[in-house]
Amino acid sequence: MVCSEAVLHRQRVESRTPDIDGLELPSWNDVVSRAYEPWDREHLVLDTAGCSLDDLLGRAESYVRDKMASSQDGRF
Repeated sequence: MVCSEAVLHRQRVESRTPDIDGLELPSWNDVVSRAYEPWDREHLVLDTAGCSLDDLLGRAESYVRDKMASSQDGRF
């Protein structure tokens, strides 16, 4: 999952509240300073900017259905 809109992403990070007592959430600086390793194989990317949860769920379900169909056809 990604959020391609930096302003929205920052707003989400900074407005989060922990749902576990004592859990310290990462700051915006922690998020943007983190080292990320790129994926080296095909994968699903869901961009949460401007999409509803239902839309994201539909995309994920379609991806899984397509992969399952491909594996049954010997293409996976």
